[in-house]
Amino acid sequence: MKDAGRMVKVYTAGQVMEAEMFKAVLEDEGITAIVQNEGLEAAGVAQQYRGFGVFVPAEEADKAHAILKRPHGPDWACPKCKEMIAGVFDACWKCGYERERPFTAS
Repeated sequence: MKDAGRMVKVYTAGQVMEAEMFKAVLEDEGITAIVQNEGLEAAGVAQQYRGFGVFVPAEEADKAHAILKRPHGPDWACPKCKEMIAGVFDACWKCGYERERPFTAS
């Protein structure tokens, strides 16, 4: 298996919190994920040109892409900081505001 142990990037975020949220979505689905460059934000290094990569094992990349492309609710504007948030998330990556979800019967 030539891909065993190799990690591939499935998403690039502009902020570490956004990358961590995508990582959490993947981990909730049982996919190991890591965020590249997450330590650099704490060091005060600007990431506007490099970003924060979300990496998964190569053999999980197709599954990860499918999860990140799943239909979800519409994107929404955080009422606290006005940041635009992808509909897949229930919390703002910038300020941490958590929106309420309407109850849905299963």
